[in-house]
Amino acid sequence: MKITIEIKNKIAKIILKDGEKAVDELVFPDEYRISKELLPGIDAVLGKNGLEPSDIEKVDVETDLGETYTSRRIAEAVANAFNSDLAASKA
Repeated sequence: MKITIEIKNKIAKIILKDGEKAVDELVFPDEYRISKELLPGIDAVLGKNGLEPSDIEKVDVETDLGETYTSRRIAEAVANAFNSDLAASKA
């Protein structure tokens, strides 16, 4: 399983995927609230599907925002931290 944080057309989504197939998603209609809703949203998606953070292989970010947008930076920071923790726990 993996998580994709998608920010496109000013809409943010957390998508839980099994391979390339979307299993579940949570939509935030306002990308500007991502700083408050991203981590609780990931926790909600995992809990709803009976998963633990250790069940996730990778977190990706897909966005149409430029590199200077704060929403993009927040999503990338969360993904990088999650992926670093996953790599450390498997080492």
